[in-house]
Formats: sequence, structure tokens, C-alpha cells
Amino acid sequence: LCLKYLRPDLEVSACDIDHNAVEVTERNKYSLGLDIEVFKNNLLHGLGGYDMIMANLPTYTAKDMLEYELHGPKLAYYAGRENGLILYKRLFVQSEELLSQDGILVCECQAKLQTPFLKLADKSGFKLVTRTDFAFGFRLK
Repeated sequence: LCLKYLRPDLEVSACDIDHNAVEVTERNKYSLGLDIEVFKNNLLHGLGGYDMIMANLPTYTAKDMLEYELHGPKLAYYAGRENGLILYKRLFVQSEELLSQDGILVCECQAKLQTPFLKLADKSGFKLVTRTDFAFGFRLK
């Protein structure tokens, strides 16, 4: 929503697997007067091409779920029993197919997973082009 708010000229879509997250996003887009498509979907399955994909996927394992205090729905945190990067592995595969030639993939990743996350991105055919403490921008190699 922030991207569309700052750049109204862009065509923006938002999706989430959680029905409640989709409803909240719908309400927020209307309250901000934003024209974006919001829908329920499992990652990027069945979608068209994009110049930019932004993702903040769950990365908590079963152990993390017991160890950390959650401030939202469990679905927003839980990635898989043992591999916190399993959803990002799927995202990299799907993004490779859906990003335009000069497209960029922007992802957020928790600090303790950043080293394996960057290795996964490289192995998946993405090169790092920019980064902050928790956000990373990639292009296809």
C-alpha cells in the first residue's frame, strides 16, 4: 500500500494466503483511496509478469514459534517445521518465471537467516543489488 501511495502511477497488486490479511488490506486500500488489486493467493501461483515483486514471507520454524512472542496471527510467522526459508525457496522459483528481464525482487528476512537466505538467492539465480538491515533487492543473474 505504501508503494502505491508514494507512486500512484504504478500498477500494484497485493496478495496473501490468509483471508483475514486480505480483508485488512482491502479496508486499508479503501481508507487510503488507493486503486490496487487485492486477492487471496498462495505466493505467486498462477499470476502474470511483474517488474517488481516485494515479499515479507514467514520464516519461523516450529522451534521459533515456541521461542518467540508473536504479535499477530501464527500464519504470518510460521514457514515450516524445520526450514524457515522453504517459502522463499518457492518464491525464488516462481519469481524467476514472473519477473520481467530488468525486474527486481525485494525481500525481507530476519537477521538469523540472512546468510543462508543470501546463499539460497544466489543458488536460485539471483544476484544481490541492494540491501538494508533486513531488506534485500535482487535481480536475475
